[in-house]
Amino acid sequence: MALAPVYSSLRTRNRKIDFELYGLSRQRFDVVFLDLDAHSLKIRVKEIRRKMNSIKLTKLECARRQMETAILLWFDDGEPVSIHTLAAASLEVLHDLGKRIGESALIFDSKRFRKEKFSEWKKIVRESQNFFKHADKDPTKVLDFKPDHSEILLLNCIDLHRRIGNQRSPVMLVFWHYFAIHHPWYFLSDPKQMPPGFRDFRKLSKTQFFDERIPVCQ
Repeated sequence: MALAPVYSSLRTRNRKIDFELYGLSRQRFDVVFLDLDAHSLKIRVKEIRRKMNSIKLTKLECARRQMETAILLWFDDGEPVSIHTLAAASLEVLHDLGKRIGESALIFDSKRFRKEKFSEWKKIVRESQNFFKHADKDPTKVLDFKPDHSEILLLNCIDLHRRIGNQRSPVMLVFWHYFAIHHPWYFLSDPKQMPPGFRDFRKLSKTQFFDERIPVCQ
């Protein structure tokens, strides 16, 4: 495939030498080395071609990777802004995919909110996400970020991924179990209904819980 030349120039000893540099193609990139002879100012150009690696991904796969990375960071007490950004990005993709088949994230389902409150709720949910992505309108703003909100996003990611892809990975299941054990009122009308053995898991740290449960969920 012929590549369109990009013209550049080089100044040496007050003399200007024009030469052609060839740019990127889809299959390769060209690295140009210049070997200057101080006497004749001749330019020797070498071109090296190398294939670029690629990964084929579906939208659902991208959402899963982002979500699971956020969960792993969360269990490891990783950087909270990164966790939230990954979780929010995953949920946006899953929400868009879900709308095509009549499914939506619970926190974005307008049927579950009073009409006059839904816009306000969406603004609250997306406040941190937008703050982390943009600085065009509020470059000096300071955010009062609550990292616990990331957990709600991850729960919605897991739930929507199950409804779209009909599966929950081991990493998703471990997070789901941890949240259910520590916040049973989200899942049970009476938290006292939780089996006694499950309460013992509350004594474990997040890392210990993950190490204990991941073999069971695989």
